Formats: sequence, C-alpha cells, structure tokens
Amino acid sequence: MMLKFSLIQAFIVISSLILNAQDYLIAFKGTGAAATIDSVKIENLTQATDLTINGGNVLHLVNKITDIVPVDQDPYNQVLIYPNPMTDYARLEFTLPEAGMTSIAIYDFSGRALNRIKEYLNKGLHTFSVYGIKEGIYFIRIVSGNYSIGSRLVCSGSNENNVVIKHENSYQTGELIQGTKGTHAEIFMQYNEGDRLKITGYSEIYSTVIVDVPTESKDLSFEFIKCTDGDENNYPVVRIGDQIWMAENLKTSSYKNGTSIPNVENGTEWANLTAPGYCWYNNEISNKNIYGGLYNWYAVNTGNLCPADWHVPSDNEWHQMVLYLDANATLLEERESRTAADNLKETGITHWNYPNAGTDDTGFTALPGGYRRYTGEFGGTSDNGDWRTSTQYDATRVWYRYMFTNSGDVYRKITNMQAGYSVRCIKD
Repeated sequence: MMLKFSLIQAFIVISSLILNAQDYLIAFKGTGAAATIDSVKIENLTQATDLTINGGNVLHLVNKITDIVPVDQDPYNQVLIYPNPMTDYARLEFTLPEAGMTSIAIYDFSGRALNRIKEYLNKGLHTFSVYGIKEGIYFIRIVSGNYSIGSRLVCSGSNENNVVIKHENSYQTGELIQGTKGTHAEIFMQYNEGDRLKITGYSEIYSTVIVDVPTESKDLSFEFIKCTDGDENNYPVVRIGDQIWMAENLKTSSYKNGTSIPNVENGTEWANLTAPGYCWYNNEISNKNIYGGLYNWYAVNTGNLCPADWHVPSDNEWHQMVLYLDANATLLEERESRTAADNLKETGITHWNYPNAGTDDTGFTALPGGYRRYTGEFGGTSDNGDWRTSTQYDATRVWYRYMFTNSGDVYRKITNMQAGYSVRCIKD
C-alpha cells in the first residue's frame, strides 16, 4: 500500500512541476457529410511547424516537450484523458489487452481514494466519464489482473459534489469505433501561449480547415461539406463568419456537368476571346495544384464553373467577408480595407515574395497566383493575387479583388472581361 501511494505522490510531484505551463488536450470529431476522421494536419502558423496525426488521436499541446514524462505509445499501455485540465467533467479512454475484472480509481493529492469502481470489462477500448471533482491535481489508476496503467488529471473547476466514475462505452477489438479511425494515442506538439494553429481535418473526399488559438482543452468539430468540381478535384473548405469558402483556388478544366472549358494558350487568341476560356499561369501545368487556373469572365458567366451547390461570389459576398474581418471596410472602388488582406494571405515567403505580413487568421490561405492580361501576357505571380467576382460593373467591365505581397490592403477594382484571374467559390 505504501509503495502504491509513493508512486502516486511521485507522479503528482512531477505533474505539479509542469502544471503552470500551458497543457491542452484537443480531441477531434466529424459532422456533416462524414462522422469519421482519417487524419488531422496541424500547422503552427506562428512557429512555421506542422504535424499530421491519426484522426482518432488526441493532440496534446505542451510548452516544453522535455518537461513531459514520456508516454508509452503502445495503445495497450496508456490512459487518454480529455479535456485535461477539466472543469466540469473529463473522459477516460483506455484499451485492455485481455478481458477481466477491472478497477478504476481516482486519488487526490494525498493519495486518498475519492472513488473506486469495479466492473468486468472485455478486451478492447473503453470510455468512462469522471465528474464531481473540485480544483486540484488527481491521479487515475486502472488495474485489471496483471495489467496496470495510470495518468494524472488536473481540475480547474469548483465542484463540491461526490466524485463519480461512470461507464460510457466499450468496443471489443475489431469493432468500428464511431467517429474515429485507427489507434487512439496522445500526440505531443510544442505550443506557446498565443500561437495560431491552422488545423485541417480529412475524411475521404472531404477536408475542412479551422484556425484556432487554443487557451483550454476542447473538442474541435470539423463540418465536412462536399466540394468537388467537374474534374473530380476535391477542395478543403473554411467557414469565415456566416460564409463557407473554398480554402484553395479553383483548378478545374471542366464545368460542373463535365463539359470541357477551352484551354487557350496563345496570347493573341486569348486577347480576342469573347467566349469562355482558362489557362494555367505561364501555360505551365505545374502551377495548377499551387495556384489553380486563371479564368476569363465568360467562363464565370456560364454559372457552371464552380462545383454543384457552389458559385462564384458576387461583389457583395466578397465585401461581406472583408467587412467581417475589418469593420472599417468600405464598398468603394480602389482600397476596400487596409488590414483584411493580412488575415487572408498565406503566411511566410514560400509563395508570396518578401515582405509578406500575412497571418492567415481565417484559413483562407490566399496565394499570389498572378493574372493574365486582356492582351494575353502573364504577370504578378508571387507578388499579387487576383480573384474574380460574378458582378458586372457595366456592359464590358466587371468587379474583382486583388492583394499585394507588401500590403494588408484588399483592393476592389474594375477590369475587362478578357483578363484571366483566380476564382474562389462560395457555398450556395
């Protein structure tokens, strides 16, 4: 008994050393078109680091990786606790290698057992909830035959009720676990308070972007929405305010019904077009997957350019997004906003030329795909991005938006119908 308490107290001492450092657990779930998550990519935009994990994993954000007691990554030798720190409740998730009578106990800082339950559990994955805990540091211990695992639990709440341990779910080995795929591990990532994370969830043909600055443990939900063009390209989507946008530029060579769009490479032919046409920047297909296509107004005006249930945004829909990012934005020609471009542009100088102050707060990840002039020449790649709207200014001109590498400005300008610009579609 004394040995058990000594181990518990030693673990608590180690835990208390890192308690003051931020320590967040982020779990993931899918909603909408898919409930399961294949994988999650986490990009720390502040530090320019990234990590890809299994969709069933729990992301553990810590200030210093070296401060954390190493966790055995064997799925049969760990307890996942989320959220941790908890306020009102937490979930315990663990896997038993063999069936048997199992004890789940929670101890306080002094080693006193606050509650202990015993149940016969089958081999497989099990989930329990814990609540009724007041503020403090606790230790969870699970024992089944010769198998024993434990983990610390931090509570920041003020509950004074009886401590409850409640069995929620069990899945025998080989069963599908709803909402997750693969193993369930706690994956560490170094994180400083205030870092901005771009988090992309993937599920088969679906992908959704969330940008977050975590300040607590939480569950993040990816709302999966189909966005598939006429070439069967699938696009990530992102919610900005009340709108849902593509998180990449359109790169289709076909309308949504599968009919081909003319690919016009010759400059003179491009300049004389009065019908739909598109091209890749510099007529190089290597630019397709990075910057997408450049489309003239006639292709936009067909109403069939974007995926089903999506459309080319109007001038007002673009302004709605800019106004959401900058309350001082004005619907005037020339400068629409002095700051919103930095919220929309990709970070760093991988694609934008120096200096680029883009923070990508939105997950829109605007890229400098350049343009094709109405005369047929290309220009602007790495320096500016240009996007079409569906709104005409007059019989021969239309509204569009553009951004520069060295500015936070979003510009609202008029252009002719022959020019080739990028397209971002918006959900109907």
